[in-house]
Amino acid sequence: MGDVGPIGDLKRQHEVLQAEMRGIMEMARELRGDALQQARQSFSERLVFFRQALDLHCLREEEALFPEARELATAPARSGGAEQADLLGRFLEGEGEDDMRAHSLVSARMEQISRLLGGELDDQEVTKLRAVASAAQSLLASHCAKEDTMIFPIIEQALTPDQMRWVWERMQAVRTGTEAEREGAMGMRRLGE
Repeated sequence: MGDVGPIGDLKRQHEVLQAEMRGIMEMARELRGDALQQARQSFSERLVFFRQALDLHCLREEEALFPEARELATAPARSGGAEQADLLGRFLEGEGEDDMRAHSLVSARMEQISRLLGGELDDQEVTKLRAVASAAQSLLASHCAKEDTMIFPIIEQALTPDQMRWVWERMQAVRTGTEAEREGAMGMRRLGE
């Protein structure tokens, strides 16, 4: 696994996503009529990069880490107690806006920004775009903080080294994006169980 491991890697991805979101906010603040056409192109390119990074991050969590977390949510003795198992279960069920639904909500706000960029950007629309970007930034920050300080520590403490190795291997397969590697990682997991 190296020095990072799956949890450390996901936390670093959070940092990258939040830095990109700050860049999106900065671009939104700088939208001005005189350089609007050039700004639209740069803004659109940044949104594409952000959405690709967010999609990959979500896929890695969903296909590698959260299957293990779902098992922990039903096993209080393994997850550090009933309170931790309940917290994990509620998070994975998406009960709060900053829980599992945050990925799709942030993505939807990025889509909304893309639509606004494609239309007439008068002062009112630019104000709306900034508000949408600000809401997405706030939601992403809240979600990342919750995962980094509450959810990941429960998972990290509860998973065995073999489980963490499996999660890491699965995340690496998702990183490359090939179905054969994903299936191979899943097959290795089944053999090891």
